[in-house]
Amino acid sequence: MAMTLAFSGTEYDDEDGVHQLTQVASGAGMRHVELWYPKNYALYGVSSTRARLADAGMSVACISTPSTLYGSGRDRARELLYRALQLAEECGAGIVNTYFGHADVADDEEAAAEYARLVTPIVQEAGERGVTVTLENEFDAFGWDPAGSDITRRPASLERLCSRVNHPAFKLNFDAANFHCASVDVLTEAYPLLHEHIGYVHVKNVRTIPSA
Repeated sequence: MAMTLAFSGTEYDDEDGVHQLTQVASGAGMRHVELWYPKNYALYGVSSTRARLADAGMSVACISTPSTLYGSGRDRARELLYRALQLAEECGAGIVNTYFGHADVADDEEAAAEYARLVTPIVQEAGERGVTVTLENEFDAFGWDPAGSDITRRPASLERLCSRVNHPAFKLNFDAANFHCASVDVLTEAYPLLHEHIGYVHVKNVRTIPSA
């Protein structure tokens, strides 16, 4: 199976546009980028951003969104996801990436049922557009989820969610570093349970720092 490597624009801010992103990708020998909507489009707008990517010889592999359907902010999340599906179809990106969300209480079964209900119509539209929605596994990087309600940090609950949604246009964005930060052993706990659901992968460096 052919593999596409893309450089992600996640660390660039609204005012950066895509100039630095395309420079770094090109310097690494990559011809594909992962764009974040809306921030990577914010400086130049959609049409001009596309033109600049074309001038740099870059194509879009994925459009990521800061969208979380579970918990607060779901209306904004739906808006972001539907717009991202449109953008992905228009530019030929096959993937739209999203996140789970969090609540005040951890209840994996209730969370999975609610998320599946909310994501299903979005996934159905994605399939009609020839796009796959990927859900990225997370850890509590920003301290927003003290209750530990985001089920994506627990492989067994995440597998049950995928089985509940059960749609070919819904896959996982498997982030091994995020599992490591969630204290999950990637090779023995996460990958064996989830590998059949993987549709996209994030690769980044992390390291463990001993506590004082």
